[in-house]
Amino acid sequence: MIHYQAVDLPDAIVDEDLWQYRYTVSDHSFDSNTGFTLYFDATLYSNLQNPPPAVNTDWDLLVTQPEPLLFDEPGIYDALALIDRPSLAGSFSLTFVWLGSGMPGSQAFELYDAAFNSIVSGSTVHQPSPIPAPPALWLFGVGLFLFFSQRKTNRITVFSQQNT
Repeated sequence: MIHYQAVDLPDAIVDEDLWQYRYTVSDHSFDSNTGFTLYFDATLYSNLQNPPPAVNTDWDLLVTQPEPLLFDEPGIYDALALIDRPSLAGSFSLTFVWLGSGMPGSQAFELYDAAFNSIVSGSTVHQPSPIPAPPALWLFGVGLFLFFSQRKTNRITVFSQQNT
């Protein structure tokens, strides 16, 4: 339901590993005053972008910071639908400082109803960045060239061996 892409950004401050998540939400029709919350582990995330970038006027966004000193309270990214069937066409995004090693992974999330009761919970799913078309076509072309040039080399070798 919620897919993410993790993008490594240039680090603005020495010893801070800056990243951005881009989320796409699908397969759910939100009603007014319903939404979803993403959770950010206090031991892995800090400096969540606040305020977060707007998605569109259909959503109200809220971010709270992780609090490692207060019982490892996670940070949250909350998106509340302001109308029935809000647009999901844009991507939800957020920059943060990654405290872990390697690449950031999935986060826990909850979808909630108008009374803020959790109706679905799960983890975000990684969505790899698509390969841009021009490089993919270029690789395909190089592969075809190598295939046909190899066949021509084999024919010349066979022809030369038969004539000797």
